[in-house]
Amino acid sequence: MVGVLIEKGATLNPYLQTIINNMPRKPGHNRNSGIWIDPMKLLPTTQRNVFHTYAGSLTTPPCSEGVSWYVLDKPIAATEAQIRQLELLEHINNRYPLPLNGRKVAGTQ
Repeated sequence: MVGVLIEKGATLNPYLQTIINNMPRKPGHNRNSGIWIDPMKLLPTTQRNVFHTYAGSLTTPPCSEGVSWYVLDKPIAATEAQIRQLELLEHINNRYPLPLNGRKVAGTQ
């Protein structure tokens, strides 16, 4: 799994807005709008992405373990309104952060 952080910025993120516009309006509902999402367009635009990696689990049921996570160090920007839209559409957190329980977090430099 790849995790990309989002920070508040002044400029609308047009690619993220396309995704927001095509997301289901209620949790648990599916919506097939026919758009193609290119995950590469959601990555920070830097020459080299620094990331942290750890063995974790899925954040949605069944919350299976044995998942390798890669969380990018540099966030992408979105407007405050876009962040609010994401929070309204995806307000349910199925799994809150858990203790490390001896797991190691590694990073790249």
